[in-house]
Amino acid sequence: EVDCTVVDSNIFLISQRDYPNLIRTITLSERKNLSWVLREGDDSVSKSLYKWLNTYEYSSKMTKLKDHYYSHLGYVDHYDIKMFYKRLKSRLPHYKKYFKKASKEYNIPWQLLAAQSYQESHWNPKARSYTGVRGMMMLTQTTAEQLGVKNRLSAKESIDAGAKYLLDIEQRFPKEIEGRSRWAFALAAYNV
Repeated sequence: EVDCTVVDSNIFLISQRDYPNLIRTITLSERKNLSWVLREGDDSVSKSLYKWLNTYEYSSKMTKLKDHYYSHLGYVDHYDIKMFYKRLKSRLPHYKKYFKKASKEYNIPWQLLAAQSYQESHWNPKARSYTGVRGMMMLTQTTAEQLGVKNRLSAKESIDAGAKYLLDIEQRFPKEIEGRSRWAFALAAYNV
């Protein structure tokens, strides 16, 4: 809603992923190092600060924090982001009810199913790969048959079967793999 603003470069880079139409027009100053300003003569604060900062850095928490906010910057494709937002408005609403229905039936977050489907087909029920997988969840003919799918190009059938297949994969992992890691492994294994 704002036509123009002034922000730090790191805020601009982070925001560009969510607002792909952002454009940097001018740079007001060159990059500068950040520093701490402490009251002179109070060594206890500076010692505590350096101790905390060193502990944070050496525990790899700083690396995790930087990865969380900045790791995407190396591979953000602004065209892909624009297309994602366009499809979010134009395609997802047509299929959201199927994701929610499958979510309830298989106890998988509908957003996770929708994300997997976007990764597979960009929410295109007629998607086809050179390997022969088809539909919203890009099912092979064999997998579709095993899951009772009559028409892989039916968004409803494909989403339901993809959810069932994803749950089956997740349930194969040993109990030692817990929490969000189970879904991370299941999503990674979906194409295997």
